[in-house]
Amino acid sequence: MKAQLVTFPGCPNIDAARGVLSTALAEAGHRVAIEDIDATSDSCPEELRGWGSPTILIDGRDVGGEPGPMGTSCRLYTDSLPGNRGVPSVAAVVATIKAGAPLAKLVTSTNDRTKNASALAMGGALVAALAASACCIVPALLGLLGISGLGFAAALESYRPHFLAIAAGFIGLGFYFAYGRRPAKTDACDCERPTSKRLGKAALWGATVAVAIFAAYPYVAGAMAETKKAGTTQATGTERTALLHITGMTCESCVPHLTETLAKEPGVVEVEVLFAGDKARVIYDPKKTQPKRLAQVINQLDGYRAEVLP
Repeated sequence: MKAQLVTFPGCPNIDAARGVLSTALAEAGHRVAIEDIDATSDSCPEELRGWGSPTILIDGRDVGGEPGPMGTSCRLYTDSLPGNRGVPSVAAVVATIKAGAPLAKLVTSTNDRTKNASALAMGGALVAALAASACCIVPALLGLLGISGLGFAAALESYRPHFLAIAAGFIGLGFYFAYGRRPAKTDACDCERPTSKRLGKAALWGATVAVAIFAAYPYVAGAMAETKKAGTTQATGTERTALLHITGMTCESCVPHLTETLAKEPGVVEVEVLFAGDKARVIYDPKKTQPKRLAQVINQLDGYRAEVLP
Protein backbone atom coordinates (compact mmCIF):
# COMPACT_ATOMS: atom_id res chain seq x y z
CA MET A 1 0.00 0.00 0.00
CA LYS A 2 1.16 3.55 -0.73
CA ALA A 3 0.38 6.46 1.58
CA GLN A 4 1.12 9.93 0.16
CA LEU A 5 0.82 13.36 1.77
CA VAL A 6 0.62 16.10 -0.89
CA THR A 7 1.24 19.65 0.35
CA PHE A 8 2.79 22.96 -0.67
CA PRO A 9 5.11 25.21 1.38
CA GLY A 10 3.39 27.51 3.85
CA CYS A 11 0.35 25.31 4.50
CA PRO A 12 -0.39 25.43 8.25
CA ASN A 13 -2.06 22.00 8.30
CA ILE A 14 0.84 19.83 7.15
CA ASP A 15 1.88 18.52 10.58
CA ALA A 16 -1.70 17.88 11.67
CA ALA A 17 -2.45 15.96 8.47
CA ARG A 18 0.72 13.87 8.86
CA GLY A 19 -0.32 13.02 12.44
CA VAL A 20 -3.79 11.96 11.31
CA LEU A 21 -2.33 9.76 8.57
CA SER A 22 0.11 8.11 10.98
CA THR A 23 -2.67 7.41 13.48
CA ALA A 24 -4.97 6.02 10.77
CA LEU A 25 -2.27 3.70 9.41
CA ALA A 26 -1.62 2.37 12.90
CA GLU A 27 -5.32 1.79 13.58
CA ALA A 28 -5.70 -0.04 10.27
CA GLY A 29 -2.70 -2.21 11.08
CA HIS A 30 -0.42 -0.97 8.29
CA ARG A 31 3.24 -0.13 8.73
CA VAL A 32 4.16 1.89 5.65
CA ALA A 33 6.31 4.97 5.24
CA ILE A 34 4.50 8.22 4.48
CA GLU A 35 5.65 9.75 1.20
CA ASP A 36 5.80 13.54 1.51
CA ILE A 37 5.20 15.34 -1.80
CA ASP A 38 5.65 19.05 -2.48
CA ALA A 39 3.11 19.84 -5.21
CA THR A 40 5.15 22.87 -6.32
CA SER A 41 8.55 21.16 -6.68
CA ASP A 42 10.07 20.18 -10.02
CA SER A 43 10.32 16.58 -8.85
CA CYS A 44 6.57 16.31 -8.20
CA PRO A 45 4.88 13.86 -10.62
CA GLU A 46 2.67 15.64 -13.12
CA GLU A 47 -0.49 13.81 -12.00
CA LEU A 48 -0.05 15.09 -8.44
CA ARG A 49 0.60 18.78 -9.18
CA GLY A 50 -3.05 19.80 -9.09
CA TRP A 51 -3.90 18.61 -5.59
CA GLY A 52 -4.62 21.07 -2.79
CA SER A 53 -2.89 21.08 0.58
CA PRO A 54 -3.01 18.94 2.56
CA THR A 55 -4.14 15.98 0.45
CA ILE A 56 -3.83 12.39 1.67
CA LEU A 57 -3.78 9.72 -1.03
CA ILE A 58 -4.07 6.03 -0.24
CA ASP A 59 -2.99 4.02 -3.27
CA GLY A 60 -3.97 7.03 -5.38
CA ARG A 61 -7.39 7.45 -3.73
CA ASP A 62 -8.14 10.82 -2.10
CA VAL A 63 -9.42 10.46 1.48
CA GLY A 64 -11.73 13.42 0.86
CA GLY A 65 -13.53 11.56 -1.91
CA GLU A 66 -12.42 13.77 -4.80
CA PRO A 67 -12.00 11.82 -8.08
CA GLY A 68 -8.97 13.87 -9.08
CA PRO A 69 -7.03 17.10 -8.51
CA MET A 70 -9.31 20.07 -7.99
CA GLY A 71 -6.77 22.91 -7.99
CA THR A 72 -3.66 23.85 -6.05
CA SER A 73 -5.19 25.56 -3.04
CA CYS A 74 -5.93 25.06 0.66
CA ARG A 75 -8.38 22.23 1.25
CA LEU A 76 -11.49 21.90 3.36
CA TYR A 77 -12.91 18.54 4.42
CA THR A 78 -16.51 17.64 5.22
CA ASP A 79 -15.34 14.78 7.48
CA SER A 80 -12.65 16.73 9.33
CA LEU A 81 -10.90 17.00 12.66
CA PRO A 82 -12.97 18.81 15.30
CA GLY A 83 -12.25 22.52 15.02
CA ASN A 84 -10.06 22.21 11.92
CA ARG A 85 -11.79 21.76 8.57
CA GLY A 86 -8.42 21.80 6.80
CA VAL A 87 -7.50 18.29 7.99
CA PRO A 88 -9.48 15.06 7.37
CA SER A 89 -10.57 12.96 10.34
CA VAL A 90 -8.80 9.77 11.32
CA ALA A 91 -12.03 7.87 10.55
CA ALA A 92 -12.08 9.21 6.97
CA VAL A 93 -8.51 8.08 6.40
CA VAL A 94 -9.14 4.65 7.94
CA ALA A 95 -12.22 4.20 5.76
CA THR A 96 -10.19 4.97 2.64
CA ILE A 97 -7.49 2.51 3.71
CA LYS A 98 -10.07 -0.24 4.20
CA ALA A 99 -11.81 0.61 0.90
CA GLY A 100 -8.82 -0.90 -0.84
CA ALA A 101 -8.77 -0.66 -4.62
CA PRO A 102 -7.10 2.46 -5.99
CA LEU A 103 -8.61 4.68 -8.62
CA ALA A 104 -7.89 3.47 -12.13
CA LYS A 105 -7.26 6.93 -13.53
CA LEU A 106 -7.01 10.46 -12.20
CA VAL A 107 -8.98 13.12 -14.02
CA THR A 108 -7.22 16.08 -15.56
CA SER A 109 -6.41 18.72 -12.98
CA THR A 110 -8.74 21.70 -12.96
CA ASN A 111 -5.70 23.74 -11.97
CA ASP A 112 -3.84 22.59 -15.08
CA ARG A 113 -6.82 23.36 -17.31
CA THR A 114 -7.09 26.83 -15.81
CA LYS A 115 -3.37 27.39 -16.21
CA ASN A 116 -3.47 26.31 -19.86
CA ALA A 117 -6.49 28.51 -20.55
CA SER A 118 -4.73 31.49 -18.99
CA ALA A 119 -1.63 30.85 -21.09
CA LEU A 120 -3.72 30.63 -24.26
CA ALA A 121 -5.45 33.89 -23.37
CA MET A 122 -2.09 35.63 -22.89
CA GLY A 123 -0.80 34.27 -26.20
CA GLY A 124 -3.95 35.35 -28.03
CA ALA A 125 -3.72 38.84 -26.55
CA LEU A 126 -0.09 39.24 -27.64
CA VAL A 127 -0.82 38.03 -31.18
CA ALA A 128 -3.84 40.34 -31.53
CA ALA A 129 -1.92 43.34 -30.17
CA LEU A 130 0.98 42.64 -32.52
CA ALA A 131 -1.45 42.45 -35.43
CA ALA A 132 -2.99 45.76 -34.34
CA SER A 133 0.39 47.49 -34.50
CA ALA A 134 1.58 45.61 -37.58
CA CYS A 135 0.34 48.45 -39.78
CA CYS A 136 3.28 50.43 -38.42
CA ILE A 137 5.79 47.85 -37.24
CA VAL A 138 5.92 45.81 -40.46
CA PRO A 139 6.54 48.79 -42.79
CA ALA A 140 9.24 50.01 -40.41
CA LEU A 141 10.98 46.63 -40.50
CA LEU A 142 10.63 46.36 -44.26
CA GLY A 143 11.95 49.89 -44.60
CA LEU A 144 15.19 48.77 -42.96
CA LEU A 145 15.53 46.27 -45.79
CA GLY A 146 14.72 48.86 -48.42
CA ILE A 147 11.29 47.38 -49.13
CA SER A 148 8.09 49.38 -49.07
CA GLY A 149 5.36 47.86 -46.92
CA LEU A 150 2.99 50.78 -47.02
CA GLY A 151 0.35 48.96 -49.01
CA PHE A 152 0.37 46.27 -46.38
CA ALA A 153 0.04 48.95 -43.70
CA ALA A 154 -2.94 50.55 -45.37
CA ALA A 155 -4.67 47.18 -45.66
CA LEU A 156 -4.24 46.43 -41.96
CA GLU A 157 -5.08 49.87 -40.61
CA SER A 158 -8.84 49.44 -40.99
CA TYR A 159 -8.68 46.27 -38.86
CA ARG A 160 -6.66 47.87 -36.05
CA PRO A 161 -9.68 48.62 -33.77
CA HIS A 162 -10.87 45.02 -34.14
CA PHE A 163 -7.45 43.60 -33.24
CA LEU A 164 -7.25 45.88 -30.21
CA ALA A 165 -10.70 44.75 -29.05
CA ILE A 166 -9.67 41.10 -29.44
CA ALA A 167 -6.46 41.74 -27.48
CA ALA A 168 -8.43 43.40 -24.68
CA GLY A 169 -10.85 40.46 -24.61
CA PHE A 170 -8.03 37.92 -24.31
CA ILE A 171 -6.39 39.90 -21.51
CA GLY A 172 -9.74 40.02 -19.72
CA LEU A 173 -10.01 36.23 -19.98
CA GLY A 174 -6.49 35.89 -18.62
CA PHE A 175 -7.37 37.93 -15.55
CA TYR A 176 -10.59 35.97 -15.12
CA PHE A 177 -8.73 32.66 -15.03
CA ALA A 178 -5.98 34.05 -12.80
CA TYR A 179 -8.07 36.03 -10.31
CA GLY A 180 -11.77 35.56 -10.82
CA ARG A 181 -12.07 31.81 -11.06
CA ARG A 182 -11.00 30.65 -7.60
CA PRO A 183 -12.15 27.39 -6.03
CA ALA A 184 -14.18 27.74 -2.83
CA LYS A 185 -11.31 26.07 -0.97
CA THR A 186 -8.78 28.74 -1.86
CA ASP A 187 -9.46 30.92 1.18
CA ALA A 188 -9.46 28.11 3.70
CA CYS A 189 -6.27 29.50 5.25
CA ASP A 190 -3.98 32.48 5.04
CA CYS A 191 -0.94 30.58 3.80
CA GLU A 192 1.11 31.90 0.95
CA ARG A 193 0.13 30.99 -2.61
CA PRO A 194 2.23 28.35 -4.39
CA THR A 195 5.08 29.72 -6.48
CA SER A 196 3.50 28.46 -9.71
CA LYS A 197 0.44 30.67 -9.19
CA ARG A 198 2.52 33.71 -8.37
CA LEU A 199 4.64 33.19 -11.46
CA GLY A 200 1.51 32.76 -13.59
CA LYS A 201 0.09 36.05 -12.38
CA ALA A 202 3.43 37.78 -12.93
CA ALA A 203 3.46 36.45 -16.50
CA LEU A 204 -0.09 37.75 -17.01
CA TRP A 205 0.89 41.25 -15.89
CA GLY A 206 3.95 41.09 -18.12
CA ALA A 207 1.76 40.13 -21.07
CA THR A 208 -0.59 43.02 -20.23
CA VAL A 209 2.31 45.47 -20.33
CA ALA A 210 3.48 44.01 -23.65
CA VAL A 211 -0.02 44.36 -25.12
CA ALA A 212 -0.16 47.98 -23.96
CA ILE A 213 3.21 48.68 -25.60
CA PHE A 214 2.12 47.14 -28.89
CA ALA A 215 -1.17 49.04 -28.80
CA ALA A 216 0.57 52.35 -28.09
CA TYR A 217 3.44 51.82 -30.51
CA PRO A 218 1.99 53.78 -33.45
CA TYR A 219 1.34 56.82 -31.26
CA VAL A 220 4.63 56.63 -29.37
CA ALA A 221 6.55 56.17 -32.61
CA GLY A 222 4.83 59.19 -34.10
CA ALA A 223 5.55 61.32 -31.04
CA MET A 224 9.22 60.36 -31.12
CA ALA A 225 9.52 60.61 -34.89
CA GLU A 226 11.57 63.38 -36.43
CA THR A 227 9.09 65.37 -38.53
CA LYS A 228 11.65 67.86 -39.90
CA LYS A 229 14.80 66.86 -41.71
CA ALA A 230 17.50 68.61 -43.73
CA GLY A 231 17.78 67.60 -47.35
CA THR A 232 20.81 66.95 -49.55
CA THR A 233 20.98 70.50 -50.95
CA GLN A 234 22.47 73.54 -49.24
CA ALA A 235 20.40 76.72 -48.97
CA THR A 236 21.37 79.49 -51.42
CA GLY A 237 18.70 82.10 -50.75
CA THR A 238 16.67 81.30 -53.86
CA GLU A 239 14.67 78.45 -52.31
CA ARG A 240 10.93 78.03 -52.63
CA THR A 241 8.37 76.15 -50.52
CA ALA A 242 6.04 73.47 -51.82
CA LEU A 243 3.02 72.14 -49.94
CA LEU A 244 1.89 68.59 -50.65
CA HIS A 245 -1.31 66.90 -49.58
CA ILE A 246 -0.55 63.22 -48.83
CA THR A 247 -3.12 60.46 -48.45
CA GLY A 248 -2.33 56.97 -47.24
CA MET A 249 -0.61 57.79 -43.94
CA THR A 250 -2.07 55.15 -41.65
CA CYS A 251 -0.37 56.27 -38.43
CA GLU A 252 2.29 58.57 -37.03
CA SER A 253 5.08 56.11 -37.65
CA CYS A 254 4.65 56.66 -41.41
CA VAL A 255 6.05 60.18 -40.94
CA PRO A 256 9.78 59.35 -40.65
CA HIS A 257 9.68 57.14 -43.75
CA LEU A 258 8.10 59.87 -45.85
CA THR A 259 10.44 62.49 -44.43
CA GLU A 260 13.50 60.38 -45.22
CA THR A 261 12.30 59.67 -48.77
CA LEU A 262 11.72 63.34 -49.63
CA ALA A 263 14.95 64.46 -47.95
CA LYS A 264 16.98 62.20 -50.25
CA GLU A 265 15.58 63.84 -53.39
CA PRO A 266 18.15 66.10 -55.15
CA GLY A 267 17.27 69.77 -54.73
CA VAL A 268 15.48 69.38 -51.39
CA VAL A 269 16.75 71.69 -48.65
CA GLU A 270 14.35 70.79 -45.84
CA VAL A 271 11.33 68.55 -45.29
CA GLU A 272 8.58 68.64 -42.68
CA VAL A 273 5.78 66.04 -42.73
CA LEU A 274 2.65 66.60 -40.64
CA PHE A 275 0.53 63.53 -39.94
CA ALA A 276 -2.30 65.55 -38.38
CA GLY A 277 -2.90 67.55 -41.54
CA ASP A 278 -1.83 64.94 -44.12
CA LYS A 279 0.64 67.47 -45.44
CA ALA A 280 4.29 67.87 -46.24
CA ARG A 281 6.15 71.18 -46.42
CA VAL A 282 9.23 70.99 -48.61
CA ILE A 283 11.80 73.75 -49.10
CA TYR A 284 13.52 73.14 -52.43
CA ASP A 285 15.91 74.61 -54.97
CA PRO A 286 13.83 75.39 -58.10
CA LYS A 287 16.91 74.87 -60.29
CA LYS A 288 17.14 71.23 -59.26
CA THR A 289 13.57 70.04 -58.64
CA GLN A 290 9.92 71.07 -58.85
CA PRO A 291 6.78 70.39 -56.74
CA LYS A 292 5.41 67.98 -59.36
CA ARG A 293 8.58 65.95 -59.14
CA LEU A 294 8.27 65.83 -55.34
CA ALA A 295 4.69 64.57 -55.66
CA GLN A 296 5.88 61.90 -58.08
CA VAL A 297 8.43 60.71 -55.53
CA ILE A 298 5.59 60.12 -53.04
CA ASN A 299 3.32 58.51 -55.63
CA GLN A 300 6.01 55.96 -56.41
CA LEU A 301 5.70 54.63 -52.88
CA ASP A 302 3.18 51.85 -52.47
CA GLY A 303 0.07 53.01 -50.64
CA TYR A 304 0.57 56.80 -50.90
CA ARG A 305 -0.90 59.52 -53.08
CA ALA A 306 0.40 63.12 -53.15
CA GLU A 307 -0.99 66.27 -54.75
CA VAL A 308 0.59 69.69 -54.96
CA LEU A 309 -1.37 72.32 -53.03
CA PRO A 310 -1.66 75.82 -54.50
